Amino acid sequence: VVRALYAESDLGVTPIAVRLKDGALWTCEDYVAAETGRARAGEDRSLAIETGDRLLMLDNSWKDFAAFSCVFADVRAKNGAIVSCIYDLIPQLYKGASVGDVPEVHLEWLRRALLDSDAIIAISRTVAEELCAFVVAQQLPHRAGLKVGWFHCGSDIAPKGAGEASAAIRAAFADKAPAFLLVGTLEPRKGHQVALAAFDQIWRAGENARLVFVGRRGWHVDAVIDDVTAHPEFGRRLFWFDSAGDADLAFAYDHCAAALAPSYAEGFGLPIAEAAWRNRPALCSDIPVFREIGGDGALYFRVNDADALAALVRDVIAGRAKADPSRVVRPTWREAALRIVDVIVRDDWMRALPG
Repeated sequence: VVRALYAESDLGVTPIAVRLKDGALWTCEDYVAAETGRARAGEDRSLAIETGDRLLMLDNSWKDFAAFSCVFADVRAKNGAIVSCIYDLIPQLYKGASVGDVPEVHLEWLRRALLDSDAIIAISRTVAEELCAFVVAQQLPHRAGLKVGWFHCGSDIAPKGAGEASAAIRAAFADKAPAFLLVGTLEPRKGHQVALAAFDQIWRAGENARLVFVGRRGWHVDAVIDDVTAHPEFGRRLFWFDSAGDADLAFAYDHCAAALAPSYAEGFGLPIAEAAWRNRPALCSDIPVFREIGGDGALYFRVNDADALAALVRDVIAGRAKADPSRVVRPTWREAALRIVDVIVRDDWMRALPG
């Protein structure tokens, strides 16, 4: 978002990336220079809030939100607006998918954000709708007239030729057997176990296909990782890469038969859009946010149903099931950033919460 907004010359507003230091906002010139490729503008400086400024809390500030209280008061005194970003409601709606005290920390942040923010922007319409429903169902106190809106994350990853993929990634796709790619941190809700169970069926039936996981180790997945690394197909038709770079990821998308998205809960569904950029179909669990992103351009199977996924994979291999990636929602990061500006600056909000 920073790279995109700093590249625009006619936004109607001036984007300034900031950080919190000693209860005040400061510029972060090294960060901006690194992200944009511009020369460093000078030393970091304390930033004075001006009339009408909008403060977008885009980064995860779950544990730091209270530290911004003096800044919030200054913004409000200058008739500005505080906009918080919410990625998903998974810690509240699917507590079993979280780790440690994340549900409690997330809820404390959400309660504070609902009261301290003038508006909240979500990374999908589905999350925005879920937020509105959750606030009503839980009767959570919130600022009167709190506005809620949404944008879609950018999905344009490394273009062809942007560096060389690793030899290990290349080897995973070297066989003529169709390879199916699952991108995402290994954690329970992502559905790696469902994908592995589906491909176990396919392999037992004597069919030749590959399953490639790209994602870092997450939480509550020791059993899944043991199943993967001890699997007789590991290194043959089953692969896991836990530190793939952009060039590796681009290569994997370019050479897969399809992307898999077997999650039971998500805030957006980035792999569906990333695959579409590379003209690759996506096989998705049938959840609302995947329908929002995939639309008529993706293929769907019943949530947490390995049999249904195995059947769909067979249909794709046989040519009985086809998708049209051109119909998938796939904004660039520039489009995502401009959408954020439209919502926040031009008041293109979805709705305002009553009371």
